[in-house]
Amino acid sequence: MKISKEKKNNNIKGITLIVLILIIVALIAVVGVIVTLVVQLNKNNTEISNNEISSQNIINAENDNSESKKTEKKERKKATVPEGFYHIEGTTEEEGFVISDVEGDDLDNTAGGNQYVWIPVDGILGEDGTIDDVKDGEILLGRYEFEEDGTPKEVQDVYKEKVFSAKEEEISEESTAAKDIEGFIDSVRENGGYYFARFEASQGENNKVESKYNKPVWNNVTRGEASNLCQDLYTNITSDLINSYSWDTAILFIQKYGQNNYSQQKSLNEGLHPINTGMSGDVQLNICDMGSNCLEWTTETMSKWFPCVARGGCYSRVGTSSNTSLRFPGENSGKGEIESFRSILYL
Repeated sequence: MKISKEKKNNNIKGITLIVLILIIVALIAVVGVIVTLVVQLNKNNTEISNNEISSQNIINAENDNSESKKTEKKERKKATVPEGFYHIEGTTEEEGFVISDVEGDDLDNTAGGNQYVWIPVDGILGEDGTIDDVKDGEILLGRYEFEEDGTPKEVQDVYKEKVFSAKEEEISEESTAAKDIEGFIDSVRENGGYYFARFEASQGENNKVESKYNKPVWNNVTRGEASNLCQDLYTNITSDLINSYSWDTAILFIQKYGQNNYSQQKSLNEGLHPINTGMSGDVQLNICDMGSNCLEWTTETMSKWFPCVARGGCYSRVGTSSNTSLRFPGENSGKGEIESFRSILYL
């Protein structure tokens, strides 16, 4: 049967229309996919942007916190003058803030009072900063050794502060030489510093430990005797024999505001015997003779064989390695002309 030309054309048109419709549908589908992809891409970009903003906000917050911590470290607490003491020298702590237990006293000690110097701190090593912060100038209460150029480093494990046994037979968790090491650290944390005797010990009435100018230095005592003598000097403030924290942190203080590399200071007493307190010429920020005159007993220990440690420079060791940061191990029974001591006070 023959199909008319007109009908044939109609069929072709119908097919063409169907194809066109299919193409349009396909295009619509493609456009839909493209729109979906664009929307998803914009969503992803928005999320990435938000994440970047969030990350940047976190970084900024961390930086702000870091800057805030740095600011906090710089805001030291001012020295507290204990009841019964009087401020006699040093407008600021950085100049060597001196107190005396006698009113009207001065640096020449004309009123005869016992004198102490405030050691300010920015915090506690390990809690408020690291050894790198100390190297950058922070004064953090801690136990240190010092390189030849004065750079501080953390003390070797061979030296201890809280593992001393008077029986020399066992290691304990408490220092029998210090009155209360944890109490000392807590006080420094709360009050921002401690008081360091301005002079090596001299012997007062009734064997009371003094910190006075131009007095015969009190030597020929054992570390145990020095520890007992330094405790309970006052009723309103705690006193004790110097510990390794107080000695090393005082060196940091002096190296920052006084003589650079004071840790390597050798004795200025070149004689054959100790001289009177404060007379060697070794004076930094109103603290005398840490690097001169006599070794000084501390509460630190080295081992059960050498349970005592003395610090500082000594007249008889001029020209040797003896200097302010020296650690000199000793025995419980050790005493002589070269060993003296000094006290600390804390609130």
